[in-house]
Amino acid sequence: MSPLILDRTDLSLGTTVQFERIPSANELYDLHTLSGLTHVVITLPSWPRSYPELEPLQQLPPEADLIVVVSGFPATREAAEVWNQLQVHARVVILAQGAPPATNVLLDLNGMRALERVIVETDDPSHRGYERLQRPLSFRILRD
Repeated sequence: MSPLILDRTDLSLGTTVQFERIPSANELYDLHTLSGLTHVVITLPSWPRSYPELEPLQQLPPEADLIVVVSGFPATREAAEVWNQLQVHARVVILAQGAPPATNVLLDLNGMRALERVIVETDDPSHRGYERLQRPLSFRILRD
């Protein structure tokens, strides 16, 4: 299920398009015909590993911003760095479970220009393991 993005500072009237994968260049080109396009939201179950996977996003209409919600942590430094090669206005939100696997992962995340926030799904909110993160950190507790 794709997330509903609410931004209380966004007072504009606009259209949001959501994908549960990286759309093709043709799909993004088709968005140029949408009236009032404001946001393109992409939910990814895992991290793209290389820039060619992200390259279609270069076709994003210039009036829209890109919000990417990605699960987990990047498997490699390169997976975090590919977002810096993207030449569109992107905001990346990480949805993580628990603490990062290693301190160097946080250093890689700190180097991502597009990283806006890390949200940790946990039953016990704690900054433990995230002390070196230089982005906002939030916690999400899921209850039945």
